[in-house]
Amino acid sequence: MKFANTASTFRLLILAVHLSLASQLSLTANLTIAFVNYLIDLLDGPIARKFGSTSYGGFLDLSIDRIVDISYLAYFLTLDRISLGFFVLLTARHIFYDFAMHFEMVLKTKQQQKDIMSKVHKLIYTSGASRILNAFAKASIVFFGFVSGVPVWLQVFFLGWTYVRAMPAIIRVFKLL
Repeated sequence: MKFANTASTFRLLILAVHLSLASQLSLTANLTIAFVNYLIDLLDGPIARKFGSTSYGGFLDLSIDRIVDISYLAYFLTLDRISLGFFVLLTARHIFYDFAMHFEMVLKTKQQQKDIMSKVHKLIYTSGASRILNAFAKASIVFFGFVSGVPVWLQVFFLGWTYVRAMPAIIRVFKLL
């Protein structure tokens, strides 16, 4: 197993230990552990690209990202720190978007896969500004989730933002069907 895949998998261990102890930890400890978990996610992509990424590694990373995100959201839901609607809509978006992206990649040739990354998709999903905004919104949700509760305005903003980012892939899948 490549180092980046090991780092991604290690995030699951961190998550399991963290969420099993979260109610007993201080706010600082909870935020630090969540930060380390997301920091590993931030670093495993560049490491994988430097040392040779694989489609398995990409799928593993994406799957673990979703497990981590949905697990934190489920934890916050059990504490009534996010709304059920936010949890359901964001989880549905994650599942559908990830399915759409993998569905496209399986059905397409190498050239078609390159074409999938349209200019609009690159701007919305992979641009530096987009990644920073998404990371900030995720960090805000985790912060407020551990502190007292995620404000409704942030839940609405994040839902809107994640669905806007997913639209190019969702539209392409409907065109394929």
